Amino acid sequence: MSKIHAILERHGLASNTIYLLELIPLIETIWADGKKQEPEINILREYMVRLLANLSKESEGEDVVTVDEANSFIDRFTNERPPKDLLDDLKEIGFDRLNAQDDVPKNEQLFAYCIDIAAACVAVYPSHTSKRVQESEKMIIRELIQALKL
Repeated sequence: MSKIHAILERHGLASNTIYLLELIPLIETIWADGKKQEPEINILREYMVRLLANLSKESEGEDVVTVDEANSFIDRFTNERPPKDLLDDLKEIGFDRLNAQDDVPKNEQLFAYCIDIAAACVAVYPSHTSKRVQESEKMIIRELIQALKL
């Protein structure tokens, strides 16, 4: 069993979950301020739909991951805050896969969606213009820039 499959199994995730791991930075951005908010989850689901469409296109219409499996994955990570070690394990695998694909437009799209999530909800109103995106969200965005070599 490969290291990747061992990590997925350890966390109770099916092997085809590997195709959903690029959602982890989005999920991490959602939880950066300590709470999930509906507009953020809506952005995550929008990205998921695009991801599934691309997977279907690349696999010539085969269901690599079903909509139900993808929704279950999102529910698992948005119903309650996932542990940091779980996110870190999955994010590392996801970044490795994204970088191996060497698809700059795809990486830029993921980055843009993370920014949209960070900007979707302001934690405290009124907010100072430089404080709309919280420092924890900015840290995730900086990490994403480095990890995806943007």
